[in-house]
Amino acid sequence: MNTRTLSQLVDQAARDAIRGALDRTLVVEAAAGTGKTTELVSRVLQVILSGAGTLSSLAALTFTEKAAGELKLRLRTELDRALGRPQLSELERQRARRALSELETACIGTIHGFCAELLLKYPVEAQIDPAFEVAEPERERALLSEVFDAWLAAVLEDPPEGVRRVLARRADAAGSKTPEQLLLAAARQLIETRDFGATYQKPELDREQDLARIHSELCALAGFHAQGAVNDPLCKSLGRLARELDQLPESLAAREAVLRRLGRDRDLWTGSHGRGQLYSKGMTRNDLVAQREAVKARLDSVLRACDADVASCLSRELRAVVDAYAAAKHEAGVLDFFDLLLCTRRLLAQVPSVRGALQAAFSHVFVDEFQDTDPVQSEIVLLLCADDAAEADPWRTLPVPGKLFLVGDPKQSIYRFRRADIALYERVKRHLLAAGAELLQLTTSFRALPE
Repeated sequence: MNTRTLSQLVDQAARDAIRGALDRTLVVEAAAGTGKTTELVSRVLQVILSGAGTLSSLAALTFTEKAAGELKLRLRTELDRALGRPQLSELERQRARRALSELETACIGTIHGFCAELLLKYPVEAQIDPAFEVAEPERERALLSEVFDAWLAAVLEDPPEGVRRVLARRADAAGSKTPEQLLLAAARQLIETRDFGATYQKPELDREQDLARIHSELCALAGFHAQGAVNDPLCKSLGRLARELDQLPESLAAREAVLRRLGRDRDLWTGSHGRGQLYSKGMTRNDLVAQREAVKARLDSVLRACDADVASCLSRELRAVVDAYAAAKHEAGVLDFFDLLLCTRRLLAQVPSVRGALQAAFSHVFVDEFQDTDPVQSEIVLLLCADDAAEADPWRTLPVPGKLFLVGDPKQSIYRFRRADIALYERVKRHLLAAGAELLQLTTSFRALPE
Protein backbone atom coordinates (compact mmCIF):
# COMPACT_ATOMS: atom_id res chain seq x y z
CA MET A 1 0.00 0.00 0.00
CA ASN A 2 1.62 3.31 -1.02
CA THR A 3 1.78 6.52 1.02
CA ARG A 4 -1.15 8.17 -0.77
CA THR A 5 -3.41 5.16 -0.13
CA LEU A 6 -2.49 5.18 3.56
CA SER A 7 -3.12 8.90 3.87
CA GLN A 8 -6.51 8.60 2.20
CA LEU A 9 -7.62 6.21 4.91
CA VAL A 10 -7.30 9.02 7.46
CA ASP A 11 -10.45 10.78 6.27
CA GLN A 12 -12.15 7.93 4.40
CA ALA A 13 -14.79 7.60 7.10
CA ALA A 14 -15.71 11.26 6.63
CA ARG A 15 -15.98 10.80 2.86
CA ASP A 16 -18.15 7.72 3.34
CA ALA A 17 -20.44 9.67 5.68
CA ILE A 18 -20.82 12.48 3.13
CA ARG A 19 -22.01 10.00 0.52
CA GLY A 20 -23.99 7.69 2.78
CA ALA A 21 -25.34 9.55 5.81
CA LEU A 22 -28.12 11.34 3.95
CA ASP A 23 -30.28 11.66 7.05
CA ARG A 24 -27.73 13.76 8.95
CA THR A 25 -26.98 17.47 8.78
CA LEU A 26 -23.29 17.80 7.96
CA VAL A 27 -20.76 20.61 8.35
CA VAL A 28 -17.65 19.69 6.38
CA GLU A 29 -14.37 21.54 6.90
CA ALA A 30 -11.84 20.99 4.17
CA ALA A 31 -8.75 22.83 2.97
CA ALA A 32 -7.99 23.57 -0.67
CA GLY A 33 -7.16 20.47 -2.67
CA THR A 34 -9.05 18.01 -0.49
CA GLY A 35 -11.88 17.58 -2.99
CA LYS A 36 -14.63 19.28 -1.02
CA THR A 37 -16.60 20.29 -4.12
CA THR A 38 -16.23 16.74 -5.46
CA GLU A 39 -17.69 15.40 -2.22
CA LEU A 40 -20.56 17.91 -2.40
CA VAL A 41 -21.38 16.72 -5.93
CA SER A 42 -21.17 13.10 -4.75
CA ARG A 43 -23.70 13.79 -2.00
CA VAL A 44 -26.06 15.54 -4.45
CA LEU A 45 -25.81 12.49 -6.71
CA GLN A 46 -26.61 10.11 -3.85
CA VAL A 47 -29.62 12.22 -2.81
CA ILE A 48 -30.96 11.96 -6.37
CA LEU A 49 -30.24 8.27 -6.95
CA SER A 50 -31.61 7.24 -3.54
CA GLY A 51 -34.85 9.11 -4.12
CA ALA A 52 -34.31 11.28 -1.02
CA GLY A 53 -34.79 14.31 -3.24
CA THR A 54 -34.98 15.43 -6.84
CA LEU A 55 -32.78 17.97 -8.57
CA SER A 56 -35.76 20.32 -8.86
CA SER A 57 -36.30 20.16 -5.09
CA LEU A 58 -32.79 21.05 -3.99
CA ALA A 59 -30.72 24.23 -3.93
CA ALA A 60 -26.93 24.17 -4.42
CA LEU A 61 -25.45 27.56 -3.60
CA THR A 62 -22.00 29.00 -4.10
CA PHE A 63 -20.53 32.49 -4.36
CA THR A 64 -19.38 33.13 -7.93
CA GLU A 65 -20.95 32.53 -11.32
CA LYS A 66 -17.83 30.63 -12.38
CA ALA A 67 -18.02 28.26 -9.40
CA ALA A 68 -21.74 27.72 -10.04
CA GLY A 69 -21.09 26.87 -13.69
CA GLU A 70 -18.38 24.40 -12.73
CA LEU A 71 -20.67 22.83 -10.13
CA LYS A 72 -23.41 22.29 -12.70
CA LEU A 73 -20.93 20.86 -15.22
CA ARG A 74 -19.47 18.44 -12.69
CA LEU A 75 -22.93 17.27 -11.68
CA ARG A 76 -23.81 16.63 -15.33
CA THR A 77 -20.60 14.62 -15.71
CA GLU A 78 -21.36 12.51 -12.63
CA LEU A 79 -24.93 11.85 -13.76
CA ASP A 80 -23.65 10.67 -17.16
CA ARG A 81 -21.10 8.41 -15.45
CA ALA A 82 -23.77 6.99 -13.17
CA LEU A 83 -25.93 6.09 -16.17
CA GLY A 84 -22.96 4.19 -17.59
CA ARG A 85 -22.70 1.95 -14.53
CA PRO A 86 -24.25 -1.49 -15.23
CA GLN A 87 -25.12 -2.09 -11.56
CA LEU A 88 -27.53 0.85 -11.52
CA SER A 89 -31.15 -0.25 -11.03
CA GLU A 90 -33.86 0.83 -13.45
CA LEU A 91 -35.40 3.09 -10.82
CA GLU A 92 -32.04 4.78 -10.23
CA ARG A 93 -31.64 5.24 -14.00
CA GLN A 94 -35.03 6.94 -14.16
CA ARG A 95 -34.01 9.27 -11.35
CA ALA A 96 -30.71 10.10 -13.04
CA ARG A 97 -32.39 10.78 -16.40
CA ARG A 98 -34.95 12.99 -14.71
CA ALA A 99 -32.14 14.93 -13.01
CA LEU A 100 -30.41 15.50 -16.35
CA SER A 101 -33.63 16.86 -17.78
CA GLU A 102 -33.96 19.25 -14.80
CA LEU A 103 -30.33 20.36 -14.76
CA GLU A 104 -30.69 23.60 -16.73
CA THR A 105 -33.54 24.88 -14.57
CA ALA A 106 -32.21 23.60 -11.24
CA CYS A 107 -31.38 26.00 -8.39
CA ILE A 108 -27.62 25.68 -8.82
CA GLY A 109 -26.02 29.10 -8.71
CA THR A 110 -24.95 32.02 -6.58
CA ILE A 111 -26.86 32.88 -3.44
CA HIS A 112 -27.67 36.30 -4.94
CA GLY A 113 -29.14 34.66 -8.04
CA PHE A 114 -31.11 32.28 -5.84
CA CYS A 115 -32.55 35.20 -3.85
CA ALA A 116 -33.47 37.04 -7.05
CA GLU A 117 -35.46 34.01 -8.22
CA LEU A 118 -37.35 33.82 -4.93
CA LEU A 119 -38.17 37.53 -5.02
CA LEU A 120 -39.44 37.27 -8.60
CA LYS A 121 -41.79 34.55 -7.39
CA TYR A 122 -43.07 36.56 -4.39
CA PRO A 123 -42.72 40.27 -5.26
CA VAL A 124 -46.00 41.35 -3.62
CA GLU A 125 -45.19 39.56 -0.36
CA ALA A 126 -41.66 41.02 -0.47
CA GLN A 127 -43.12 44.50 -1.09
CA ILE A 128 -40.95 45.20 -4.13
CA ASP A 129 -41.54 46.18 -7.75
CA PRO A 130 -42.57 42.97 -9.62
CA ALA A 131 -40.58 44.23 -12.63
CA PHE A 132 -37.43 44.98 -10.63
CA GLU A 133 -34.01 44.70 -12.21
CA VAL A 134 -30.79 43.75 -10.48
CA ALA A 135 -28.30 46.61 -10.58
CA GLU A 136 -24.86 45.44 -11.65
CA PRO A 137 -21.91 46.85 -9.66
CA GLU A 138 -21.26 49.54 -12.30
CA ARG A 139 -24.82 50.83 -12.02
CA GLU A 140 -24.66 50.66 -8.21
CA ARG A 141 -21.56 52.85 -8.27
CA ALA A 142 -23.13 55.27 -10.75
CA LEU A 143 -26.27 55.70 -8.64
CA LEU A 144 -24.27 56.20 -5.47
CA SER A 145 -21.88 58.63 -7.15
CA GLU A 146 -24.80 60.71 -8.42
CA VAL A 147 -26.54 61.07 -5.06
CA PHE A 148 -23.22 61.55 -3.23
CA ASP A 149 -22.13 64.38 -5.52
CA ALA A 150 -25.47 66.14 -5.02
CA TRP A 151 -25.23 65.72 -1.24
CA LEU A 152 -21.62 66.94 -1.09
CA ALA A 153 -22.40 70.03 -3.16
CA ALA A 154 -25.16 70.90 -0.69
CA VAL A 155 -23.21 70.32 2.56
CA LEU A 156 -20.09 72.17 1.42
CA GLU A 157 -21.89 75.44 2.10
CA ASP A 158 -21.92 74.63 5.82
CA PRO A 159 -20.23 71.25 6.47
CA PRO A 160 -21.11 69.45 9.72
CA GLU A 161 -18.38 68.42 12.14
CA GLY A 162 -17.45 65.00 10.77
CA VAL A 163 -17.42 66.19 7.15
CA ARG A 164 -15.39 69.25 8.11
CA ARG A 165 -12.76 67.11 9.85
CA VAL A 166 -12.45 64.77 6.87
CA LEU A 167 -12.20 67.67 4.43
CA ALA A 168 -9.27 69.02 6.46
CA ARG A 169 -7.26 65.96 5.44
CA ARG A 170 -5.38 65.77 2.18
CA ALA A 171 -3.89 63.05 0.04
CA ASP A 172 -0.20 62.92 1.01
CA ALA A 173 1.11 60.21 -1.27
CA ALA A 174 0.44 58.61 -4.62
CA GLY A 175 -2.48 56.24 -4.32
CA SER A 176 -3.86 57.71 -1.08
CA LYS A 177 -7.47 58.86 -1.03
CA THR A 178 -8.66 62.44 -1.26
CA PRO A 179 -11.09 63.73 1.40
CA GLU A 180 -13.94 63.36 -1.10
CA GLN A 181 -12.97 59.75 -1.76
CA LEU A 182 -12.82 59.08 1.99
CA LEU A 183 -16.34 60.44 2.43
CA LEU A 184 -17.62 58.38 -0.50
CA ALA A 185 -15.98 55.25 0.95
CA ALA A 186 -17.63 55.96 4.31
CA ALA A 187 -21.02 56.34 2.60
CA ARG A 188 -20.50 53.04 0.79
CA GLN A 189 -19.59 51.35 4.09
CA LEU A 190 -22.83 52.56 5.65
CA ILE A 191 -24.81 51.33 2.65
CA GLU A 192 -23.17 47.90 2.82
CA THR A 193 -24.02 47.63 6.54
CA ARG A 194 -27.47 49.21 6.36
CA ASP A 195 -29.02 46.20 8.07
CA PHE A 196 -27.39 47.54 11.26
CA GLY A 197 -29.60 50.54 11.94
CA ALA A 198 -27.89 51.94 15.06
CA THR A 199 -25.52 54.89 14.73
CA TYR A 200 -21.91 54.38 15.74
CA GLN A 201 -21.20 54.79 19.43
CA LYS A 202 -19.50 58.08 20.22
CA PRO A 203 -16.31 57.46 22.25
CA GLU A 204 -15.43 59.32 25.43
CA LEU A 205 -13.05 61.90 24.06
CA ASP A 206 -11.91 65.41 24.99
CA ARG A 207 -10.53 65.99 21.54
CA GLU A 208 -9.04 69.42 22.09
CA GLN A 209 -7.35 68.46 25.34
CA ASP A 210 -6.09 65.09 24.03
CA LEU A 211 -4.65 66.66 20.89
CA ALA A 212 -3.00 69.39 22.95
CA ARG A 213 -1.47 66.79 25.27
CA ILE A 214 -0.03 64.65 22.47
CA HIS A 215 1.21 67.80 20.74
CA SER A 216 3.18 68.66 23.89
CA GLU A 217 4.66 65.18 24.03
CA LEU A 218 5.66 65.37 20.37
CA CYS A 219 7.30 68.76 20.93
CA ALA A 220 9.24 67.38 23.91
CA LEU A 221 10.42 64.46 21.80
CA ALA A 222 11.34 66.70 18.87
CA GLY A 223 13.32 68.92 21.24
CA PHE A 224 16.02 66.24 21.50
CA HIS A 225 17.19 67.09 18.00
CA ALA A 226 19.09 70.05 19.47
CA GLN A 227 21.26 67.65 21.50
CA GLY A 228 22.30 65.33 18.67
CA ALA A 229 25.00 65.47 16.03
CA VAL A 230 23.97 67.25 12.83
CA ASN A 231 24.58 64.20 10.64
CA ASP A 232 22.99 61.69 13.01
CA PRO A 233 19.95 60.05 11.24
CA LEU A 234 17.92 60.04 14.46
CA CYS A 235 18.71 63.71 15.02
CA LYS A 236 17.66 64.53 11.45
CA SER A 237 14.27 62.83 11.80
CA LEU A 238 13.62 64.60 15.10
CA GLY A 239 14.60 67.89 13.48
CA ARG A 240 12.09 67.35 10.69
CA LEU A 241 9.42 66.53 13.29
CA ALA A 242 10.24 69.79 15.09
CA ARG A 243 9.87 71.81 11.88
CA GLU A 244 6.51 70.19 11.11
CA LEU A 245 5.24 70.95 14.62
CA ASP A 246 6.36 74.57 14.39
CA GLN A 247 3.99 75.01 11.42
CA LEU A 248 0.97 73.41 13.07
CA PRO A 249 -2.21 75.34 12.11
CA GLU A 250 -4.57 76.94 14.60
CA SER A 251 -7.74 75.17 13.42
CA LEU A 252 -8.47 72.07 15.50
CA ALA A 253 -9.60 70.06 12.44
CA ALA A 254 -6.48 71.07 10.49
CA ARG A 255 -4.25 70.32 13.49
CA GLU A 256 -5.76 66.84 13.79
CA ALA A 257 -5.19 66.30 10.06
CA VAL A 258 -1.50 67.28 10.33
CA LEU A 259 -0.92 65.04 13.35
CA ARG A 260 -2.56 62.21 11.43
CA ARG A 261 -0.21 62.79 8.50
CA LEU A 262 2.80 62.80 10.85
CA GLY A 263 1.58 59.57 12.43
CA ARG A 264 1.55 57.89 8.99
CA ASP A 265 5.05 59.12 8.10
CA ARG A 266 7.10 55.95 8.42
CA ASP A 267 10.42 57.75 7.98
CA LEU A 268 9.79 59.72 11.18
CA TRP A 269 9.21 56.64 13.28
CA THR A 270 11.01 53.69 11.70
CA GLY A 271 13.96 55.34 9.95
CA SER A 272 17.59 54.58 10.70
CA HIS A 273 18.51 54.91 14.37
CA GLY A 274 22.13 55.69 13.55
CA ARG A 275 25.15 54.11 15.20
CA GLY A 276 26.81 54.26 18.57
CA GLN A 277 25.39 53.64 22.00
CA LEU A 278 25.17 57.30 22.93
CA TYR A 279 22.91 59.76 21.15
CA SER A 280 24.12 62.67 23.26
CA LYS A 281 25.70 63.25 26.64
CA GLY A 282 23.52 61.54 29.20
CA MET A 283 21.17 60.00 26.61
CA THR A 284 21.63 56.54 25.11
CA ARG A 285 20.35 55.90 21.64
CA ASN A 286 18.21 52.99 22.79
CA ASP A 287 16.55 55.10 25.49
CA LEU A 288 15.63 57.81 22.98
CA VAL A 289 14.30 55.27 20.50
CA ALA A 290 12.19 53.68 23.27
CA GLN A 291 10.85 57.12 24.17
CA ARG A 292 10.04 57.78 20.52
CA GLU A 293 8.14 54.48 20.28
CA ALA A 294 6.17 55.29 23.45
CA VAL A 295 5.14 58.70 22.10
CA LYS A 296 4.18 57.10 18.78
CA ALA A 297 1.98 54.56 20.58
CA ARG A 298 0.18 57.35 22.45
CA LEU A 299 -0.23 59.33 19.21
CA ASP A 300 -1.78 56.27 17.53
CA SER A 301 -4.16 55.82 20.47
CA VAL A 302 -5.35 59.44 20.27
CA LEU A 303 -5.80 59.21 16.50
CA ARG A 304 -7.80 55.97 16.81
CA ALA A 305 -10.11 57.69 19.27
CA CYS A 306 -10.45 60.62 16.88
CA ASP A 307 -11.23 58.20 14.04
CA ALA A 308 -13.97 56.57 16.12
CA ASP A 309 -15.32 60.03 16.90
CA VAL A 310 -15.36 60.99 13.21
CA ALA A 311 -17.03 57.68 12.33
CA SER A 312 -19.74 58.40 14.90
CA CYS A 313 -20.33 61.83 13.35
CA LEU A 314 -20.37 60.48 9.79
CA SER A 315 -22.79 57.67 10.65
CA ARG A 316 -25.35 60.41 11.27
CA GLU A 317 -24.23 62.98 8.70
CA LEU A 318 -24.09 60.49 5.82
CA ARG A 319 -27.50 59.01 6.57
CA ALA A 320 -28.92 61.40 3.98
CA VAL A 321 -26.72 59.74 1.33
CA VAL A 322 -27.95 56.27 2.34
CA ASP A 323 -31.58 57.44 2.12
CA ALA A 324 -31.01 59.20 -1.22
CA TYR A 325 -29.37 56.08 -2.63
CA ALA A 326 -32.39 53.98 -1.57
CA ALA A 327 -34.74 56.51 -3.18
CA ALA A 328 -32.72 56.53 -6.42
CA LYS A 329 -32.90 52.72 -6.63
CA HIS A 330 -36.62 52.76 -5.96
CA GLU A 331 -37.20 55.35 -8.68
CA ALA A 332 -35.11 53.34 -11.15
CA GLY A 333 -36.87 50.08 -10.20
CA VAL A 334 -33.63 48.30 -9.30
CA LEU A 335 -32.29 46.29 -6.38
CA ASP A 336 -28.60 46.04 -5.62
CA PHE A 337 -26.97 42.77 -4.58
CA PHE A 338 -27.39 43.49 -0.89
CA ASP A 339 -31.09 44.32 -1.42
CA LEU A 340 -31.56 40.80 -2.80
CA LEU A 341 -30.33 39.37 0.49
CA LEU A 342 -32.15 41.81 2.77
CA CYS A 343 -35.48 41.44 0.96
CA THR A 344 -35.21 37.64 0.97
CA ARG A 345 -34.42 37.50 4.67
CA ARG A 346 -37.32 39.85 5.41
CA LEU A 347 -39.60 37.74 3.22
CA LEU A 348 -38.66 34.55 5.07
CA ALA A 349 -38.75 36.11 8.53
CA GLN A 350 -41.92 38.19 8.22
CA VAL A 351 -44.24 36.22 5.91
CA PRO A 352 -45.02 32.84 7.52
CA SER A 353 -46.95 31.51 4.52
CA VAL A 354 -44.00 32.11 2.19
CA ARG A 355 -41.54 30.75 4.72
CA GLY A 356 -43.52 27.54 5.03
CA ALA A 357 -43.96 27.20 1.28
CA LEU A 358 -40.25 27.59 0.59
CA GLN A 359 -39.25 25.25 3.41
CA ALA A 360 -41.53 22.63 1.84
CA ALA A 361 -40.32 23.34 -1.69
CA PHE A 362 -36.65 22.60 -0.95
CA SER A 363 -35.88 19.16 0.39
CA HIS A 364 -32.12 19.79 0.48
CA VAL A 365 -29.84 22.83 0.63
CA PHE A 366 -26.14 22.57 -0.22
CA VAL A 367 -23.75 25.47 0.41
CA ASP A 368 -20.23 25.47 -1.01
CA GLU A 369 -17.47 27.77 0.31
CA PHE A 370 -19.54 28.45 3.40
CA GLN A 371 -16.75 30.53 4.94
CA ASP A 372 -17.73 33.29 2.48
CA THR A 373 -21.25 33.77 3.87
CA ASP A 374 -22.24 36.99 5.60
CA PRO A 375 -24.77 37.30 8.46
CA VAL A 376 -27.78 37.84 6.19
CA GLN A 377 -26.92 34.90 3.91
CA SER A 378 -26.43 32.63 6.92
CA GLU A 379 -29.85 33.54 8.31
CA ILE A 380 -31.51 32.88 4.95
CA VAL A 381 -30.01 29.38 4.89
CA LEU A 382 -31.02 28.67 8.51
CA LEU A 383 -34.62 29.78 7.88
CA LEU A 384 -34.91 27.70 4.69
CA CYS A 385 -33.78 24.56 6.49
CA ALA A 386 -35.80 24.98 9.69
CA ASP A 387 -38.05 22.14 10.83
CA ASP A 388 -40.67 24.52 12.26
CA ALA A 389 -42.42 26.89 9.86
CA ALA A 390 -43.73 28.93 12.79
CA GLU A 391 -40.24 29.93 13.99
CA ALA A 392 -39.13 33.27 12.48
CA ASP A 393 -35.86 33.68 14.43
CA PRO A 394 -33.11 31.94 12.43
CA TRP A 395 -30.99 31.48 15.55
CA ARG A 396 -33.73 29.53 17.30
CA THR A 397 -34.38 27.16 14.41
CA LEU A 398 -33.42 23.52 14.18
CA PRO A 399 -32.51 22.16 10.74
CA VAL A 400 -34.45 19.23 9.32
CA PRO A 401 -32.03 16.28 9.68
CA GLY A 402 -30.18 15.70 6.42
CA LYS A 403 -31.58 18.79 4.71
CA LEU A 404 -28.54 21.03 5.12
CA PHE A 405 -25.02 20.33 3.90
CA LEU A 406 -22.29 22.94 4.37
CA VAL A 407 -18.72 22.72 3.17
CA GLY A 408 -16.04 25.32 3.69
CA ASP A 409 -12.52 26.17 4.72
CA PRO A 410 -12.47 28.36 7.86
CA LYS A 411 -8.85 29.33 7.20
CA GLN A 412 -10.04 31.19 4.10
CA SER A 413 -12.23 33.44 6.26
CA ILE A 414 -9.15 35.65 6.67
CA TYR A 415 -9.95 37.07 3.23
CA ARG A 416 -13.20 38.56 4.66
CA PHE A 417 -14.99 38.24 1.33
CA ARG A 418 -17.73 40.88 1.42
CA ARG A 419 -18.81 40.67 5.08
CA ALA A 420 -17.64 37.13 5.73
CA ASP A 421 -16.17 36.70 9.18
CA ILE A 422 -14.57 33.76 10.98
CA ALA A 423 -16.57 34.61 14.13
CA LEU A 424 -19.80 34.29 12.14
CA TYR A 425 -18.63 30.99 10.64
CA GLU A 426 -17.92 29.64 14.11
CA ARG A 427 -21.26 30.89 15.43
CA VAL A 428 -23.20 29.10 12.67
CA LYS A 429 -21.16 25.96 13.22
CA ARG A 430 -21.80 25.98 16.97
CA HIS A 431 -25.51 26.57 16.39
CA LEU A 432 -25.78 23.64 13.99
CA LEU A 433 -23.71 21.27 16.12
CA ALA A 434 -25.86 22.10 19.15
CA ALA A 435 -28.89 21.27 16.99
CA GLY A 436 -27.53 17.81 16.17
CA ALA A 437 -25.35 18.40 13.11
CA GLU A 438 -22.14 16.45 12.66
CA LEU A 439 -18.73 18.03 11.97
CA LEU A 440 -16.50 16.23 9.45
CA GLN A 441 -12.92 17.02 8.45
CA LEU A 442 -11.35 16.33 5.05
CA THR A 443 -7.57 16.31 5.43
CA THR A 444 -6.16 14.43 2.45
CA SER A 445 -4.89 16.79 -0.24
CA PHE A 446 -5.00 15.61 -3.84
CA ARG A 447 -2.78 18.47 -5.02
CA ALA A 448 0.28 17.38 -3.04
CA LEU A 449 2.81 14.72 -3.99
CA PRO A 450 2.58 11.57 -1.86
CA GLU A 451 5.92 12.20 -0.20
